Amino acid sequence: METTVPTMEPRLSQHPISATFPELSDDEFKLLKDDIEAHGQKYPILIYDGQILDGSHRYKACLELGIEPKLEEFTGSDPVNCVVSLNLRRRHLNESQRGMIAAALANLDHGGDRRSAQIKGSRDPLNGGSCSIAEAAEKLDVGPATVKRAKFVQVHGTPEIVDAVRTGQMSVATAARQITTDSSAPSTRPIVPVAPRRRNSNPRVPLDQRVVNAIKFTNKGIESLAAFVKEPHTPSQAKAWRLLIRRLRRALEKVELRLGPRRKARS
Repeated sequence: METTVPTMEPRLSQHPISATFPELSDDEFKLLKDDIEAHGQKYPILIYDGQILDGSHRYKACLELGIEPKLEEFTGSDPVNCVVSLNLRRRHLNESQRGMIAAALANLDHGGDRRSAQIKGSRDPLNGGSCSIAEAAEKLDVGPATVKRAKFVQVHGTPEIVDAVRTGQMSVATAARQITTDSSAPSTRPIVPVAPRRRNSNPRVPLDQRVVNAIKFTNKGIESLAAFVKEPHTPSQAKAWRLLIRRLRRALEKVELRLGPRRKARS
């Protein structure tokens, strides 16, 4: 005969610093709950300013099992470093997940004095404060670019995309690309019809023919230049002009030689 264990009502909320880390999956939480049921609560739940700083899943498991949770007041000087250190040591988070956590931490102002400063909410992490993007990136062992990309995903992504990155199902780079692609998609505004362009009645001239026409045009230019050189000039100027004309003609001869086999093949 099954016995029903009375479930205790939740009394404590999760601290915003702790909430920057993703929730355990259903399978992971079940393993934790089964372990607590079999062996008891091994590690105390840290409390900071009346909220759960570390151990929210242990707290939830204890409540569901009807076990009185073991609580302990946080007495350190840096709650952020404490939460990051504990979670990175026992959880396997990929780079994108750590980037999302760093972006969330960079958006929190937990103040300098632990007792006098409370979490103040959202702010621009680039305007200074207790945890900049660079500092958050260093704490989570990711690059600042990853944190900025994660912040972009948090601000512009749908809840489904944000959750996919937080839970490790999608990389932050893929999410950012998808958001950018979606935002650049055609809008739903009505399309104003545009009069069709007139097509040129003349067929497009083949490339080889265009090259031939260019050679003819250049040859005419060289002839005009040669006539100009015949006009009175200083000896040095006349010599320079003649040298330029010879070089132009050699270049055109090389083009005609290379074009010759192609023209024969086409014919």
